[in-house]
Amino acid sequence: RFYYVVNHSSDSVDESVKLGVECSHVIMMDPLTGREGLAKVSPEDGVRISIKPGSSLILKTTDRQPDLPPWKHFEPGREYPLQGKWKIDFPDATPYPVGSVVINRLSSWTTLEKEAQAYSGTAHYRIEFDNPDPKTVSWLLKLGDVRESARVTVNGRYVGCAWANPFELHIGPLKPGKNHLEIEVTNLSANRLRELELSGKEWKTFHNINMVNMKYRKFDATQWQPVPSGLLGPVLLQGGAHE
Repeated sequence: RFYYVVNHSSDSVDESVKLGVECSHVIMMDPLTGREGLAKVSPEDGVRISIKPGSSLILKTTDRQPDLPPWKHFEPGREYPLQGKWKIDFPDATPYPVGSVVINRLSSWTTLEKEAQAYSGTAHYRIEFDNPDPKTVSWLLKLGDVRESARVTVNGRYVGCAWANPFELHIGPLKPGKNHLEIEVTNLSANRLRELELSGKEWKTFHNINMVNMKYRKFDATQWQPVPSGLLGPVLLQGGAHE
């Protein structure tokens, strides 16, 4: 049997759940990362499920002994705000060039300068920070509010892409002392369409259908406000251990 478990609530859930069938083993899988492992099954309590808001898991029951490592739950510890100077580059900002920006507090890139309001694409965020606890060997990077997806590299090592709630990635250990974080954030195309409409440029090249809005009226993006874009944060590091 397969069970698809989703947390649609606003609170984290960590409890044991009895399944509807008897089984010897349960394989637990994370569809976002591909991680899988053998869950601990208790005849009295069932299977422990630890799942954050917006997250999902897949459970597979079996009576055969899977060749998998035990599923390890992340036991969270102390959180540390990631503070310092963020450098932001817009490498593909055409035809509206946006220069490099250095900020101390994260916000939508549409608030940085006028040209950035029309930018739809990828921005590169970079920051250096000190390891807040060299004794911790397992770190969770919590990106906060992301508009809309983020590819994360730590000390030159790509660790994954966060494109859905809760926008968190396990990044493993950090180096003693200085560490380097790079995040490539890509937004939606709404702000570019808004700018095209405001400039009067013709961009609708459909030949066999009319372009309408959701109410089947003439499409008009000139009334849109700039959509928040980029890394809005707050960005936190959370130490912990997989147990």
